[in-house]
Amino acid sequence: MPNGCGSVLGAMQLTLYAINRNHKGAATGEEEPVEMSKAKTHINSTEKTEKKAQNSVANQVEQTTQAGGQWLPAASC
Repeated sequence: MPNGCGSVLGAMQLTLYAINRNHKGAATGEEEPVEMSKAKTHINSTEKTEKKAQNSVANQVEQTTQAGGQWLPAASC
């Protein structure tokens, strides 16, 4: 029984391949890659912002620790 099912499915697969072997696929426009690049840029800028915030907090904690546990506000620009 399993060999019979496998043979039928294999024959169907070969038939579908023979029918679709010259098919070029869906036409892709320039809009989709542009949208993807915009999304990647947004993600990258968000990650950079998060890293800056984490580094800022880490620097404040380090400054506080170095000052013997007393809070010393960072100099503003």
